[in-house]
Amino acid sequence: MLGGWEPDPVPSRQTVMRIDDGNLGPAGPHAPGARSSLSLGPLRGRAVAGVLLAAGLVATGCTSSSSGKPPVIDHDPARVVAPADGVTGTAAAVRAKMLTLSRFDSCDALLKDYQAAALAAAPRPWMYTLEDGAPAIAPAPGPAADGSGMRSATGAAAPPGLTGGSGPGQAGSESKSGAVAAPAAPAAPNGGTAPTSAPDHSNTNTHEQGVDEPDIVKTDGRRVVTVADEKLRVIDAATHQQTGALTLPNVGTTDMLISGDRALVIIGSGIYDGGKTLPPVPMPMPAGTGAAAPKGGSTGGSSGSGSTSTDTDSLPVNSSKLILVDLSGTPKVLGELTVEGGFLDARQVGGTARVVVRSTPGGPTIDWSGSTKDNEGKYRKALQNTTVDDWLPGYTLKNGDHRSSGRLLDCGAVSRPDTDPGASGHTGTSTLSVLTFDLSRDLDTGHPVGLAADADTVYGTPNSLYVAADYYPVTPPKPDAAKGGPSDRAMAPTVQSRTAVYKFDTTGTGAPRFAASGDVPGTLLNQYSLSEFNGNLRVATTSTTYPQNFADPARPNGSTGSVGGGKDAAAPNSSVASGAPHTESAVTVLGQKNADLVPLGRAGGLGQGERIYAVRFVGPVGYVVTFRQTDPLYTLDLSNPAAPKVLGQLKINGYSAYLHPIDNGQLIGVGQDATDSGRRTGTQVSLFDVHNLADPRRIANYSVQMGSSEAEMDPHAFLYWPATGTLVIPLTSPYGTATPPGAQTFAPTFGAQALVLRLQGGSFTEAGRISHPNGGVIRRSVVVGDELWTVSRSGVMVNALGDLSQKAWVSFG
Repeated sequence: MLGGWEPDPVPSRQTVMRIDDGNLGPAGPHAPGARSSLSLGPLRGRAVAGVLLAAGLVATGCTSSSSGKPPVIDHDPARVVAPADGVTGTAAAVRAKMLTLSRFDSCDALLKDYQAAALAAAPRPWMYTLEDGAPAIAPAPGPAADGSGMRSATGAAAPPGLTGGSGPGQAGSESKSGAVAAPAAPAAPNGGTAPTSAPDHSNTNTHEQGVDEPDIVKTDGRRVVTVADEKLRVIDAATHQQTGALTLPNVGTTDMLISGDRALVIIGSGIYDGGKTLPPVPMPMPAGTGAAAPKGGSTGGSSGSGSTSTDTDSLPVNSSKLILVDLSGTPKVLGELTVEGGFLDARQVGGTARVVVRSTPGGPTIDWSGSTKDNEGKYRKALQNTTVDDWLPGYTLKNGDHRSSGRLLDCGAVSRPDTDPGASGHTGTSTLSVLTFDLSRDLDTGHPVGLAADADTVYGTPNSLYVAADYYPVTPPKPDAAKGGPSDRAMAPTVQSRTAVYKFDTTGTGAPRFAASGDVPGTLLNQYSLSEFNGNLRVATTSTTYPQNFADPARPNGSTGSVGGGKDAAAPNSSVASGAPHTESAVTVLGQKNADLVPLGRAGGLGQGERIYAVRFVGPVGYVVTFRQTDPLYTLDLSNPAAPKVLGQLKINGYSAYLHPIDNGQLIGVGQDATDSGRRTGTQVSLFDVHNLADPRRIANYSVQMGSSEAEMDPHAFLYWPATGTLVIPLTSPYGTATPPGAQTFAPTFGAQALVLRLQGGSFTEAGRISHPNGGVIRRSVVVGDELWTVSRSGVMVNALGDLSQKAWVSFG
C-alpha cells in the first residue's frame, strides 16, 4: 500500500435528531485546549468534489477522545428534511444529507474524519489509483453503525421565542385604478443610538434597522471616531479637535463597532489559510480558488504616532485581531484577542457584538517536487501525523497582564453535514467561527460557535443571524427515449448552482443557537439578497446552469455531487448544449417549519441571460436589478408569501449596484451608466418613482462620465440625509481638483472627491464637490448637526451642510 497508511474507517452518520436544548455546546466559560507545535500549510481552495456547502456546527467544550460508544441520540429520531420541488431520487437524498448536521462525540473521531476528508478532497492527479490499480482511499458510504463517534447537532424545533423580525414598511394597498402601491419607505437604518444631549447625526448606513455593522467611521454626535489610517482617532464634534489617538497594527483591513464609551476594533489580515505556514511549493489548486473580497477599511500606509499604541507585533497571515478600547478618556486598550482566521463580517445589537471569522484547516506541508507516487506517499504520511490542533483554529488572549492561548474551537460539539468525508458539504477546508461579545464586559474568547464550511455571506436581524454558502450539484444528461441514451442536445451533464442557508437564534446575549436550515436554487449577490419579514426569509438568487465541460472560474473543474433539478435547472437548450452557461434570477420565500426553512413561494424568470446587480426588500415589496446590456428594475409584490409575483419592470441603460429606499414611494440607485451595447460610461445616481409597483419609472438621474464610486460596492460609503435632501458619495473621476472641464488630455488626471447632490422637487442638483489636501481619497461622510464631515486617510474635513463652506481641517499627518 503506497504510503503505508490508511485512516481507520471513518464513522458514518446516524439519523439526525435535536440537541439537548438547542444550544451549541455547554454554557459557561470556555476552556480551550492546548495547541500543538506542528507547522502546517493550508489545503486551500474549493474541493474538486464540489464547492463547499455550509455545514457543521462547532462549539466550545471539548469532549474526551474516547471512542467506541454509540452516538448520543436525543429525541425525534424520525425527523426528515423537507423536500424541495423538482429534487428527487439521489438528488433528494444527497440534499437531505447536506442540510442535516451531526456532531462528533470525540476528538479521535473528528481527527479521522478531517484526515479522510482532506485526502478525498485534495486535488490529486497523483492520487487517482494505487500501485495495484485500486482506487485511492475513501471511506465507505452508507448508514452509520453504532459506535460511529457521531451524534446529532440539528433537528431541533425553533427555540422558544424565535418569531423572526418584522421588516420595516407596511403592506401595499390597491388603488381604485387597480395599481398596487409600494409601502411607505422606512427611515434609513441607524447603527446604535445617540445620547440625548448630542446633536442630530447620521449613523452607519446599514441593512437592517437596529442592527449595526462595522465600519471605518462612527459617531454618536459628541465625537467622531475613525480608523481610516491604521490609527484609532477620536475627534471632538464641537471643537473639531483630536482628543486622542491609538496606533493600530498596520496589517490589513480595519473596522470597528462602538457601544457607549467602548470600541471593538477588528483587524483582519486576510480570509483563507487560517494563519498557518504556506507550503514551500504550492500544491495544484482547483479552479475557483480565491479569497472573499475584503470589507471596506484601511489597507496600508504609514501609521504615524499616537497618544498610545496596541501590541504592534506582526499579525500572522490570515488571522484577525480584536481590540477592546476604552474611549472615556485617552483611548486605552482593555484587551486583545488574536484568532486564526480572516475577518469576514460582524453585527451588533445593543451592546452585544457578533464577529465572524473564517479559518482554513491545513493540509500538511510537504515538498511537492517529487514523482506523483512519492508525493502521494509523503502526503499520506504527513496527514497521518496531524493532530486535532492542526485542523481547528487557535487563539491568543491578552487582558492586562494576563495572557492565555489555546484552541479556539474544541471537539465536543464539532458538527458537519451527513455527506461522506470529501464529498460536497464536507471537505475539511474551511471553518467559520461566530464569536459573541458583551462590550460592557472584559474581552474573552467569545464563546465561539462554528460552521465547518466555506460560507461567505452573513446577514443579521435583531433576533436572527443567517449564514449562507453556495454549492453545485450535477444533473446527468437526459436520455433520448428514441435512441435509448443521451440526446444529441444534452450530451454532457450540467452543473446547477444552489445556496444553503443556516439560521441561528440570537435573542439574548449568549452564543447563537441553531434554528433551521434550507436551500434555494442559485447564488446570492451579497447580504442584501436576504431579508427577514414576518418570520419568513426572502432570498434573491441568480441561477447558473453550467454544462459539466464548461470551465468557469467560479466553480471547481469536474464538480461532482448530488443529482439536481428543480424549477431553475435549465432544460437542454442551444446555449447549454453549445457549452455556454444559462442564467436567470428569482426571489424565493422560505418559511420556518421546525428545523427546516421550506419554500413557500417563488417568483422566477427574472433577467434571462443576466445576473443580479442589486437587491432591496422594503416590507412586503422587493426590488431587483439585473444587467447585461440594459438595467431591468423589477418590482415584486411579496405580501402573500405563497404567491410572490413580479408586478413591474423598467428597462434603462446602465444599472444600479445599490438601492436605497426613501419617502414618497421613491428609490435611489447608485451604479453605472452605460451605452445601448452595455459599455459602462461612468457613475450614475438615479431616482425611481415606485409608488405604483406596476409602473416603475425613473424620474431623475445624475451622471459623471468616467466616474466610479466606492458606494457602488460598499453601501457604508453612501450617505443620504433626508432633512435637507443631501446625498453624498465618494467619487473618483477625471480632471480631479486641478484640471477644469474642457481641458481633458489624452491621459486625463483622475481625482478623488466627495460628490454632494441635493434632491429637491424630484430632481438632483450638484451642490458641490469636496476635496482633501494632497489628493486624499475620501472614504466616508457623516452629518453632525449642521455640519458635513468627510474622512480620508489624510484627515477629516468639516464643511457647512448648507453652503459647503469649509469650517475645519483635521490633518492625520
